[in-house]
Amino acid sequence: MREKAPAPDPAAEVLGKLLVALQTLDVLPDAERMAEFLQRALREVPGIADAFMCHAGKLLPADQPAIEALDLHCPRVERPSVPMCFLPDRPDLHLVAMRTPRGAFGCLMLAVDDEARFGPYKPFLVNTGNMVATILENRQNARSLAEANAQLNGIVDELEERVKNRTWELEAAEERYRTTLATLPDAISTLRAVRGDTGEIIDFEWTYANPAKAALHPGTNLLGKRLLQLHPQFREVGVLDAFVHVVMTGEPALLEVQQPNEGAPATIAECRAARLGDGVVAAFRDVTDQRAAAIILADSEARYRLLTENASDVVMLLTPGWRFEWVSDSVTDVLGWSPADLVAHDVDEFIHPVDLDRFRQVVAEVPASAASVEFRFRRSDGTYRWVSCRTRAKLDQFGTLVAVAGAIVDIADRKAAEAKLAYAASHDPLTGLANRTLLVDEADRALAVGNGSGRTTALLMVDLDHFKNINDALGHGVGDEFLRGVARRIAASVRSVDLVARPGGDEFVVLLRGLDDPSDAVRLAERLVMQSREPITVGGTELYATASVGIALTVPGVDPVRRAIDLIREADTAMYAAKVSGRDRVARFTDDLRRTVDARMRLEGDLRRALAHEELAVWYQPEIDLRDGSVRAAEALLRWHHPDGRLRVAAQFIDVAEDSGLILDIGAWVLRQACADAAGWATQDPSRRLVLRVNLSPPELSQLGLLTTLDQALALSGLDPGLLCVEITETTVLSDSSTVKANLDGIRQRGIELAIDDFGTGYGSLTYLRRYPIDVLKIDRSFVTHITTQTNDRKLVAGVVALADRLDIAVTAEGIELADQERLLRDLGCAGAQGFLYAPALPADGLVKFLSR
Repeated sequence: MREKAPAPDPAAEVLGKLLVALQTLDVLPDAERMAEFLQRALREVPGIADAFMCHAGKLLPADQPAIEALDLHCPRVERPSVPMCFLPDRPDLHLVAMRTPRGAFGCLMLAVDDEARFGPYKPFLVNTGNMVATILENRQNARSLAEANAQLNGIVDELEERVKNRTWELEAAEERYRTTLATLPDAISTLRAVRGDTGEIIDFEWTYANPAKAALHPGTNLLGKRLLQLHPQFREVGVLDAFVHVVMTGEPALLEVQQPNEGAPATIAECRAARLGDGVVAAFRDVTDQRAAAIILADSEARYRLLTENASDVVMLLTPGWRFEWVSDSVTDVLGWSPADLVAHDVDEFIHPVDLDRFRQVVAEVPASAASVEFRFRRSDGTYRWVSCRTRAKLDQFGTLVAVAGAIVDIADRKAAEAKLAYAASHDPLTGLANRTLLVDEADRALAVGNGSGRTTALLMVDLDHFKNINDALGHGVGDEFLRGVARRIAASVRSVDLVARPGGDEFVVLLRGLDDPSDAVRLAERLVMQSREPITVGGTELYATASVGIALTVPGVDPVRRAIDLIREADTAMYAAKVSGRDRVARFTDDLRRTVDARMRLEGDLRRALAHEELAVWYQPEIDLRDGSVRAAEALLRWHHPDGRLRVAAQFIDVAEDSGLILDIGAWVLRQACADAAGWATQDPSRRLVLRVNLSPPELSQLGLLTTLDQALALSGLDPGLLCVEITETTVLSDSSTVKANLDGIRQRGIELAIDDFGTGYGSLTYLRRYPIDVLKIDRSFVTHITTQTNDRKLVAGVVALADRLDIAVTAEGIELADQERLLRDLGCAGAQGFLYAPALPADGLVKFLSR
């Protein structure tokens, strides 16, 4: 039995008009597209798993029993109509209207979020949804239905008017779009998908091409042409797959396509594609030149990045306001900051406050030219480091500063080196005190200030007495440490405004500024002398060196105006006078003192000429063997026949010779002359083995050429080395100098005897008796003078004789003037004697006569 056709539904006619009107809106997809969307949504999209019907103002599940109960036969959603509205209480639900096979009217509600598409029509569609709901609710009530139909007719009329207006707007927009597309240089096309029997997309067909695209295919009408027909390579290069993906997913695509050109490099095109209905709109742009330029730019940037990232300098880009805009990574190695720490910060924030004004002055001049400035930059640890900043301004076409490029170079090492050089140029490297250069500068400045203030400026010249003995005996390492100790002691004794300097050697200078009382300088000098008598411990050994201090001062308004060099010379003169007076004392510069020093200076000048003018002579004092009274040796002693007619003994000028360095030439001459004389004595009486004793001063024993001098003297004279004995002091033999050691070893290797002169007056160490094979000990005259009256002296001499006897060392006593002294020495076992009791120093021919007696 066939089912009876349903009676016409009054709402169907009105709703049909509504659906026709809604389908004309281009913003809504067509029914076929909506069907696909609903099917896919129901299958795939989470949250759209349920469908609902709207009946009597209620949402009911759209299952089969509910549909049959409402006489709305709709077994599945295949071709629903377009979405119509949002329900007021469920804005996330879209109302879908459909017809049943029997013509009945029903609704499905689907939870989809399409607010953007339907937003503009939401107010209208909400009203429509409410009306439809009212119609469904009151479908049995004709009056209500008629009123609803009337309202719906009004809505439809309003919608038709809006559709008409919208259609006009769309036509105008389409004209604008076409005009715009026609003027674009990009090749723009719209293509419709071409599908196979199974519905898959197999190609695309042109539906539009703008003039730029048409120009690429002259003489060819692109409309209706297939994509792969004109561009078969698009399948291999992925263009076809990209277009298919755009249509299927709605996602736009961006890809590059290389198109070969016969006899020319391939063209590179950039393609942008977007879905348009069941097709795509595609825009092709020739980017061949752009890509080539990008490659060149990338290579350039890579090289620049390689240089900046690996450069030791910090490369930076600054804003016109001198704020960091970009900084290279090397800033971390140089200054400890990361680039991010500096970017957006002002350069001023990192500059040392003292350098800030100079930096700002340079900054103000940057727009005119490149600039370079050195300043201290704050590191991440809070310390400052010297850098050199080189900048260059970047100006626009109007000459306005737009950026500043620059580089920061770490110059801390250079600054440190400069500081060291500046310090070294003005300071003594051994003690850290001011040197002569700085002393002169500061003294001149102090004198100028003193002349203005009326205060006294004084200068103390401090010279260590016999410091050379420490150097010669213990070596320069010990001597240097001793000098550092002296420097610390003097520096601790002066005021903070005073200056302590070391011009060189064992001399120190104290500059006293702004003294109210000139006697303060004398009191300080005396205090320094007293302090110098205290030992300084070096390496566990207490060392002594007294000081001689010379004072020079100037009182403004009383003394004539002086220069620094004048004050230094006067202080040096006073110091020299203190030494001449016996050392370990203070002397103040006076005119009488100047005359005394001038006399010594003249003596030095005369001594320099003495050797060339053959004014020097070697005299000899015999040494007696107390056992048999024979002469067993002769000591060579220097004499000077001064041009003034007086004969000067060595004690009157030997200090001058040593201080001036003349002792080396004089000593070499004495060796040659004495060896020649001794060789003559041996020739006259071969049976007499007379030993020649020659004194070697500390400077002579410390010179590298001593052994050569000895060899030359022996070779020229022909003297047997066994008849030569060199006398040295205890302090000299104790020296740690490698030169002294080498010379002593060389002397022994040549068979030359070694004697210790003035034994008992030097440092109290007998280690040299074990270190070197000493042949003779000569007891100093200070022990012999009182040997007959002083028990201690007698015991000391007896001890020395006994010690020497046990070590198989010969002993000679010096300074014997009395027979009682001789007798006592003989009783003590001393074999050798020398003194005026036997003979004074004699010229060479006088000694020959003495020997022949």
